[in-house]
Amino acid sequence: MKPLIIGINPNEGTGRDANPHVPYTPAEIAEVARDCERAGASLMHYHARTADGGADHTAAAYAEIARETHRVSSLLLAPSMANVAGYDVEQRLSNIAPNQDAPGTAVDLLPVDMGCANMDLFDPDVGDYATGDRVFVNDVRTQKAFLERAPRLGLRPYAASFNVSWTRAIVAHARAGRLPGPVIAAFVLGGEEFVAAHPTTPAGVRAHLDALPADLEIEWLVSSHRGDVFEVAEEVIATGGHLAVGVGDHPHTALGRPTTAELVARVADLGRRHGRRPATPEETRRILGVPAHADR
Repeated sequence: MKPLIIGINPNEGTGRDANPHVPYTPAEIAEVARDCERAGASLMHYHARTADGGADHTAAAYAEIARETHRVSSLLLAPSMANVAGYDVEQRLSNIAPNQDAPGTAVDLLPVDMGCANMDLFDPDVGDYATGDRVFVNDVRTQKAFLERAPRLGLRPYAASFNVSWTRAIVAHARAGRLPGPVIAAFVLGGEEFVAAHPTTPAGVRAHLDALPADLEIEWLVSSHRGDVFEVAEEVIATGGHLAVGVGDHPHTALGRPTTAELVARVADLGRRHGRRPATPEETRRILGVPAHADR
């Protein structure tokens, strides 16, 4: 059977109150990458952070993370863009594009959000939204710009989808030739707090899959932001998909506040029980059609 690609989301915009294992610095992020590769991971999505956990959108910070990670790990890297409200395309690429000319700082995948969303979190303890004005804008013109810039930067698009309308946009861009096969898609489900995404249920997964035409060459990963991805892990693995986990998405307090590497090991065990061993980074490059830096 096809090996299981295990991605990691080690930090996102998450603090350490619920789980102390969220990495902030380049050295911490690289250490997580190393440990997770040993446990079975092959791909990492991450955000640069300051030493006290704030957002760092500079190219220098992202270059340092890539250097540190390449030194200790072979994981494919899919960094966040500088997704600041009001930034245009060039500003959102400004943390990645300057680093792509040198193998030591170059990365592999460009995460592109395939739609607009209200990103306000719902507070289940209060029974209402915590905020009411956090709109994430990714219109079609912006999507096209990112998808067209990606290959010029030596990057494969990593198309993220929160809901069926975003997944249909992925299909539309593939039909238009902007997403060459295999299309790489990240289906982001949501926990109770993150209502912008489909719920973390088997039905939530199937909603995305039902929107995919049978002739589309695609490799898809599932994660859950603010939710427990293990609620759908067996469904995803059995259906031929891949998984992304990490304490940046969910603290997993029910499991004793584990490290991301411990979550990876748990996914790897699930995969083996379904006859799908973890894919190595080299195998993941072949499956996703991502060349090594030296081959670009």
